[in-house]
Amino acid sequence: MPPRTTLSFGVEFEMNFASIGKDENDPDPNNPIPIVRRSGKYEGSSNARECRQEMKNHIAQTLENNDIHALVDFTEQRTDSKNFAKGVTTPWIVKYDSTIHSMNRREEYKWESIEIVSPPLWFMEDSIEQVQRVCKIVSTNYRTWVNDTCGFHVHIGDGLSGFSLETLQKLMGFLFTFETVIEAIHPTIRRTNFWCQGLWESTKLSRPDGQRIEVIQKHNACSTKRRIHTRIDGLKRIFATTTRDDLIKLVRCDDGRRHAYNIQNLRDFFPTLEDYITAGMTKRTIEFRMHEAVPLVDSDRMIRWVRVCAGFVFYARDKPLDEVKSLLFERIGKPNTLPYVLLLINCKPEAIYYDFRAKQGLVNKPQGRFRDEADVLSEDESSDEWPSF
Repeated sequence: MPPRTTLSFGVEFEMNFASIGKDENDPDPNNPIPIVRRSGKYEGSSNARECRQEMKNHIAQTLENNDIHALVDFTEQRTDSKNFAKGVTTPWIVKYDSTIHSMNRREEYKWESIEIVSPPLWFMEDSIEQVQRVCKIVSTNYRTWVNDTCGFHVHIGDGLSGFSLETLQKLMGFLFTFETVIEAIHPTIRRTNFWCQGLWESTKLSRPDGQRIEVIQKHNACSTKRRIHTRIDGLKRIFATTTRDDLIKLVRCDDGRRHAYNIQNLRDFFPTLEDYITAGMTKRTIEFRMHEAVPLVDSDRMIRWVRVCAGFVFYARDKPLDEVKSLLFERIGKPNTLPYVLLLINCKPEAIYYDFRAKQGLVNKPQGRFRDEADVLSEDESSDEWPSF
């Protein structure tokens, strides 16, 4: 077991997997990545389900053949969580995801919408290496494709214990204060996606109690109308909550949406941890939903985001409340930069990494922000081309 100072985490990869019929010609015969050949025909909904199941079984078996324990559609959460609590290895899960669509696809292939979900892992280098191994196994054995309907989700937890109100206040306050800066990591399509809305755009932080936000949804994206409160009002409301459930309700989305920083799994249903395990409600995590899906060959990019997500939570858990509140109320609505924010959470390698991506034009410019005057990186590390926001 790891020291109690660490956190736990999990990841969810969403993507489309290609296959062809058993007697069909390979559309890309020179592609070094093998193609999955279906054993049955693909006509009718019944056969479609059979072929989808065949693909899931194929992926799980490939992981097993490479010493990664994997199961298809595993739902025994109680056993899984008890084993995790005891330090026993728990499986990766391969399952269908109906929110993934194969639009703009290559017609020569049949595409299956698949989600690969890690078990809960301790935030240690061995676990990071396991995630990278899975990325390599999948990317070298399957032709996959990601589009705007796919995402990469990261869960951060404290084992099975959840987090205190104070930790969640500091975390949500931090994310709310620097939201527009953090969003620079992600493409516009994720920032307007129906399933990963921003705190300011979609929660009660920007409007009086009881007032719902009108949502306009089209092709998995949405826009919202209209905000009443200022950002500093929203920050005050976060720290004024008196229970975890009060805070969770405050930052909950209207209309069934999920926002980019989902803490709904931390609601107070039961008095003890054992009660949660018995009930099977064991994903006591903060879910970071905004990152777009990335081809698994680029596992480094995903691991960088995992480290940033963990950095947010470490910061919120470990920094004194008064210190965090003082910083947030001083910085909210002021000019800030992404490197500045990442250095606050002790993610200097990631600050340099995203600064480099900014030089390549791969970091977005949030609306209405300006460069912070703080010297956030040393002179030889900083980018002259960092966007002003």
